Amino acid sequence: MKIIDSRDPSRSRPNMGTSHTERMVALAAITIVLGIAAVVVLVVMSAGTPLSRCTNIVVSQQKSTCLLALANSTRNASICSYLQQSERGQCISNVALLRNNVTLCSSISDNSTHAQCLTYFGEAQHSTAYCSALSSQYQSACLYGVAGAENFSQISVCNAITNASLRSGCSSRTYYNTAVLFRNVTYCNRLPSTPNASIIQYMEQSSNRLLGANRTAYVIPFLDTSPQNYCNYNLALLKYNQSLCNSVTGTLNTVCRSVFSTGTQINITANANSITLQNVSTICSGQQSSIQLICVYALYTYVATQQDNVSICGMIPNGQYKYACYAALATKYKNSLFCNYISNLTVRSACEASLTNSTS
Repeated sequence: MKIIDSRDPSRSRPNMGTSHTERMVALAAITIVLGIAAVVVLVVMSAGTPLSRCTNIVVSQQKSTCLLALANSTRNASICSYLQQSERGQCISNVALLRNNVTLCSSISDNSTHAQCLTYFGEAQHSTAYCSALSSQYQSACLYGVAGAENFSQISVCNAITNASLRSGCSSRTYYNTAVLFRNVTYCNRLPSTPNASIIQYMEQSSNRLLGANRTAYVIPFLDTSPQNYCNYNLALLKYNQSLCNSVTGTLNTVCRSVFSTGTQINITANANSITLQNVSTICSGQQSSIQLICVYALYTYVATQQDNVSICGMIPNGQYKYACYAALATKYKNSLFCNYISNLTVRSACEASLTNSTS
């Protein structure tokens, strides 16, 4: 039997060089796999849920921005609880508005934000009921907001305001709009008789809305006049009644009379037979530019009432003056059916009420 010497180079043994290379390759492969796995884990961790991505943000402002955006996009008020206490109320209010869910307002602890939330729903739904749930500190502002949302057309809402300043501002705006809508100068007498630039500016903005024109620059010289005076002036133009200039004082009196001294005024009584739908534009083109649109609307109304033709009112593009035309027909013919053409429920009610008052 042959004895094999362990030192014999011919003895069969593993190739150490090849084994080391294989081990190195294997180790490199394992390292790569582990690296890839680590990257996958990091990716998975960074993905997470939308909420976790927000809550994991370290910078406070960026975290708040992320949470607010997430609450809005998902319309989920529970996300607001992850915000700081000072930010939660506005977050809940935003979600309440997006979901049109007023009950969420009740979960807002901050009184001011809670009031803003309810005021929004009051304005959006033209309802003072939401204001009733507020303390007196916030109730007046809520009622004023509702009145504004109704284009200051309901004096009853203004009368419910306990804050004297807000009540006066609300009432003045409402009386002016009523005076313009029904061409009734008696409402002008209920406006302040002392200068009030804030109300004058509103009156002009209201005129711009009603007439579809921009006369802002035109009113600037008259900001120091009283709302009552400016209302009388506007009614003189709206009704093409020179005698109403007698109720206008100061610089506006001169301006008022100059309108009627240019020879371009329209004497509806004297020229009744000559006014037709076909020549309204021609007649009004001779008016001063500031009252040309008023002229067109007024003459359409005049022709509609003369012919008892409600379709002519429909030709007036401006909503408020169209309503005034329907109201004029209802008043002249004492027929509340004309009021039904008015789509604005508040104005329709006022039209019907005016007939009830005139016959009572």
